This record gives sequence, structure tokens and C-alpha cells, in this order.
Amino acid sequence: MRHNLYITSMVFAFMVSSTTIGFAASPTSFVSGAKISADQTSVEARFGYSLDDESASLDDRFQMRQHIDHGFNDLYALRIITAQDDRKGSDLTHDSIGIENRFQIFNAKQHGWDGGFRLSYSAKDSGADSIGANLIGEFKWNDDISSRHNITASHQVGDGSANGVAVGLRHQVMYKADISALAKSSVGVEMFNDFGNLDTQSGYSAQDHQIGPVMKGAFDNGISFETGYRLGISQTARDHIFKLGVAKSF
Repeated sequence: MRHNLYITSMVFAFMVSSTTIGFAASPTSFVSGAKISADQTSVEARFGYSLDDESASLDDRFQMRQHIDHGFNDLYALRIITAQDDRKGSDLTHDSIGIENRFQIFNAKQHGWDGGFRLSYSAKDSGADSIGANLIGEFKWNDDISSRHNITASHQVGDGSANGVAVGLRHQVMYKADISALAKSSVGVEMFNDFGNLDTQSGYSAQDHQIGPVMKGAFDNGISFETGYRLGISQTARDHIFKLGVAKSF
């Protein structure tokens, strides 16, 4: 029953997002989780690097992101995000600043799975700003296996903005691992599917599809990390993507 409710809710969420308001799958993009903890603050730094033989703007590109997040209660958290970008042949520059409102609607104790959504606004240093939504489902299938599923959507606003809505799907399946140096750890696989602007679709090769392994871990001191590699499996996607995120909760 809980499995059916989870699947039904995610299908409904996809239908809603497709008619309302994705974020490009950059190396600093993660598959979001739904859980919110009251009175918990966390800080995180993410680092990403990509290689692409066919695109000078994506080849040898380094990106960074930092955020601070605070849960005001078990239902709502606020996140402030800054990002930087270092393109090949250029210096590291400020890219954007954003605000993200996180909401948890379903929790595992009552509903058998964790679910919620995020609403965001990102102000770009150059180019159009964007508003976005991220619908999130997170399920623990047994003691060892868990999964996350995201439906993302975004719309450009302000000067230079384009019409249309960009939509994406992200999936992550993790298996609990036993690594003695870590308080908890898991390994798995994730897939990013960004379909781009729905008003200007031109086939699979022009979309951004990525897949690869991922690993998570946490130490006894409250520091956690997530690292991984994704391979571009469509023509437009970056060929090789590497990521590392380090976070501290208190």
C-alpha cells in the first residue's frame, strides 16, 4: 500500500510540474532529499569539474557552490546559495546567488516515505534570472536499499529571459555499505535527465542525459560527503562529470 501511494504521488507530481514551472545538470547538481529537521543548521560546499571534447564552454570547466540551510521546524527550511564558475581560459567568477524554500509534506513514520517540494529563485550575474520548483520523493525499500526521485522545472524571468518551461528528472538508488572509517556510508547509481525547454524540443541528442556511480558517507563528528562521476549519454551532455560535496550539520 505504501509503495503504491509513493508511486502514485510521484506520477501526480510529474503531471503537475509539467504544466507549471530543472536546473541544468551541472557537476554541482545533486539528487535532492526531502527530509527536514527542526532547529538544524547545515553548511555545504560543492565542487564540480567537467570535460567535453565537443564543447569549449563545457570542457575543462570548474564550478563551485556553497549554501547555508536552516530548518525552522519539521515542515520548512530556508537555504541561501552562492555559486562560482571557472570556464576554460577564464578566471573563477561569481555566477549566481539564490534562495530556496524547502517543504516536507510526507514523512516516513506516518506515510512510509518522505516527500516534499522546493521553490527557488536564482539571480544570475549575467543572463536571465530563474524561478524553479523541485518535487521530491524519498523511499527506504528495506534496511539496505533506498532511493530518491526528483522532478525539476524552471522558467526564466527578467531581462533576456526566454519563453517556455524546462523540465528534468533525477533518480538515485543507494545501497548501504560497511566502511569501518565512516559512521555510515552507501554506494549507488544516479541518473539525470534534463529535457530542456519544452517549447523548443529537438530530440534526445539535444537533451542532457547523464548516468554514473555515487558514494555517500558521514563521520562521527557530523561531517558528511557525497562524491561521484557521471557519464554523458546524449550528444549535448558533458562527456565526463566529477563532483564532491562536503557538509557539516550542527
